[in-house]
Amino acid sequence: MDLSEASKTSYPTSKRLHVLRKLFGGRLKHFRKKRGLTQQELADHVGVESDGTIRRWESGKRWPDPETIERIAQALDVQVHELFIFPDEPEL
Repeated sequence: MDLSEASKTSYPTSKRLHVLRKLFGGRLKHFRKKRGLTQQELADHVGVESDGTIRRWESGKRWPDPETIERIAQALDVQVHELFIFPDEPEL
């Protein structure tokens, strides 16, 4: 599922955003672990204050800004859109 598909669902906007943050966080964690990085190492690569920031993104509590998403993709050696592909998730 991609973001355009998620926007077509009947969930209220706030619920969709929460679900999307959690799905993004799962993808972020997947790629971080695939690269063998700790949360602190990714924080250092991306230029954020601490691993707590990464932890909040991975848990879906927070959402990085667009520029930071680009730095995350670079640090994880993926394309930005790969962070927003949720192939194994049910419809939102």
